[in-house]
Order: sequence, then structure tokens, then C-alpha cells
Amino acid sequence: MPPRRWISCIFFAGAFVELLREGSGTLVVPGAASALAGVIFSLLGREAPAALTGTLTASASFAAQAVFGFCESCTAAAVLFSLGGLSSGADLFAREGKKAQKVAAAVAVALLFLSAFFLFARLELTGMPGGTAGNSAWENREPVSTGKKITRVEKALLYFSPFCRACGEAVRAAVSADPGGKRWEPVVVPELAVRTGEEKLKEAGYSGKVRTSSSSPAGKVPCLVLPDGRMFVGAREVAGLFENLEKE
Repeated sequence: MPPRRWISCIFFAGAFVELLREGSGTLVVPGAASALAGVIFSLLGREAPAALTGTLTASASFAAQAVFGFCESCTAAAVLFSLGGLSSGADLFAREGKKAQKVAAAVAVALLFLSAFFLFARLELTGMPGGTAGNSAWENREPVSTGKKITRVEKALLYFSPFCRACGEAVRAAVSADPGGKRWEPVVVPELAVRTGEEKLKEAGYSGKVRTSSSSPAGKVPCLVLPDGRMFVGAREVAGLFENLEKE
């Protein structure tokens, strides 16, 4: 086997490992299957199917994140798929003939860059709100001003997507700290995923109310909005806040 085929194999294998690293999420199984398909196509010297598998899978991931919310681990896997697809595409274009395959690969690469552009353009527009938790991030705060009148937000809101693997860590920490949702409520992103989100919450042991939203206010998931308006983004940071709550 030519040495260059190992390059795309390594990238697809890396995507497979990244997808299974946490082992949760609705799209882990189809994503892992795509990664294995990329490895097999690369080993067999099928550059066109390997290129399409890598670029189209990555494009779908970038596009979904642009709509539903950014997910760090999902992006890591998508980047590896991209590299696997691009390296296979480079091998394809280095050979003569098979014009139709080259056109299909070129279109797939264009879709890849377009979807990646929309994702990172949205990240630039939304930014990444954050904050630093003190000894108690859940202490009572002054009411939040809304202009003409004062309102108080009693519960924190945890925005998550059932298709985001990293969200699972945050959800499990939240349910462990407060399974009844007395001081927080989950918000499933997007609304169309509410049934899947409810199933994930039920599996984790949650028994409270569930909200839905078209997107996270930070443009990324998981995102925790505290009663005082601060937002925290990222599985580790959100999980850490709920672990502190559990100790209080």
C-alpha cells in the first residue's frame, strides 16, 4: 500500500477515536461508522469515496453546529474528517482520468469550506460569553433590571443539544446535583430535538420541567445561564459549577 494512503487512514482513525472518547451522543454511532468507512476506503485505495466520506461528514457537522450551537468535541472530530477527506481528494486529483469523480470531490470540498465558514462566522458574531465562579456561583442575587420593572429569575437555565457529546457531561452533573430541577431547568436546542432531549434527561434521572429553544444565547452548547445573567460555556466549566452546587 502506498505510504500516502496511511495519511488519510490516520485522520479517519483519529476521528473514530475522538467520537468514541466519551461514548455518548445521538450521532456517535453514525459518525463512527463514517470514520470506519473512511478508513476502509483509504486502505482499499478508493480515493473518491474516501474524499466524499470525509468532506461531506465534516460539512454536515459544521452546518449543524452553525444552526444548533458550537460543540468543541464535535468540531475536533469534524476537523479530522476534513483532513482525511482532503488528503484523499489530493490523491484523487494527482491521478489522471475519472473526471466525474474529481468534479464530485471538488463540489464536496466547496461545501466543506462553505459550511466551515458559516460556523466560524457565527462564532465571531456571537462571541463566547463567560465568567469566573466565586465560592458560590448560586448565591442569591439582586433582581435583574429589565427597564421599567424589576424581575427575578429564580432558576439557572442549561442549554444543551442531545446531539452534542460534550453536553452529556454537563447534563449528568446537573442531574446529579439537582435531579428534580429545583434550582435549574434544561433547555433543549433546537425545538425539533425536544423528544430526544427529554429521553436523554430521563435516562440521566431528571424529573423536572423541560424547556426548548431554537438556539443557545451564546451560540454554543452546553451553555449555563445563571440567575444573575452570567453565562458559562463548555462542558467542564458547566459541570464544575453543578459540582459546587452539589457540595453546598
